[in-house]
Parts: sequence; structure tokens; C-alpha cells
Amino acid sequence: MVWAGISKLHGDIQKLGLDVRRTLEKIWANCPAMTAIVEAVCYLGVPLDRIDVLSIGTTEEPFTVKSMAQAGWVRWGKTLIDLLMNAQVDSSVRHAQLLVGEPRFLRVNTVTTPGMYALDGSKEIEDLVTLGNRKGADPEILNQVKSRFLNGISAMDWKLNGQRQRRIQRSR
Repeated sequence: MVWAGISKLHGDIQKLGLDVRRTLEKIWANCPAMTAIVEAVCYLGVPLDRIDVLSIGTTEEPFTVKSMAQAGWVRWGKTLIDLLMNAQVDSSVRHAQLLVGEPRFLRVNTVTTPGMYALDGSKEIEDLVTLGNRKGADPEILNQVKSRFLNGISAMDWKLNGQRQRRIQRSR
């Protein structure tokens, strides 16, 4: 059933004239927070309660189905890809927050007007730099980043005792 869904998505992406591999990579790999947490826990043995995440977004647009009420297949096709990408990011962020706890997960992102910036567009780079600088200078964000991630304090040793380390290595 899952394979049939993936195959259908593959065909729909091709019909839209988009590069399938690149589109699917963008849908599933555009928010690495969850991957970072899983790798830290499973491969490095870092306990969840020792992980503090700084997740930096690349802007997001609000979405409403109301604007798509009269849309045809072609318009829904592009919108569906954007919707899948945004849903993946939202899901990844929410799961990561659940794993490490909301107090140890800082998401920095800016909500923009729909259609203002193109995916992989280069014409708006200066505007995006300005948005990033403005968000980074926000005292609430800046204070958290400085106190949690740029405070000059080395992380305490998190290495596991031998028994737990062996159990993790056997499970791989």
C-alpha cells in the first residue's frame, strides 16, 4: 500500500515536469532536527535529557485550504508538493520537541507572505539575509542562543557506562 502511494506520487511529480529525485529529497530532508536527535542518541549514545537543539528554519508560509477550494489538478499538484514539504517540517519539529522536551528545543523561523519567496530562488537573497539578521537580532532569540549555545561552557561528559554502550552497539 505504501509503495503504491509512493509510485503514484512519483508519477504525479513527473506529470508536473519536476525532477522526481530532487523533489522527494526536498520533501523528506528539509528539516534535519529529528535526524540529528536520532543520530545523537542511537549512534553516539547521548541521553535525550542531555540534548539541546537549535533548529534554524528557512521561512515558512501560512497555508489554507480555503484558497484552493476552486483549484484544478495542476494548481493542486504544485500546492500538494509544498504542502507535503511543510507537513514534513512541521512533523519533524514537533516530534523533535516531544523527544527532547520543548524547553530544550529552540526553533528560529520567520513566517512570510505566501508566494513572496521562491524555493531555490536567488533573486530574493538580500531580502532573506535581512529577514535572517532581523530575526537573529530579536532580543528574545538572541538571549536564548547566547545563553544556551554560545555561553563558553563546555558540555559535561555524557559518555555512557560500558553496559549501556554495548547494548546500543548490539542494536545496530
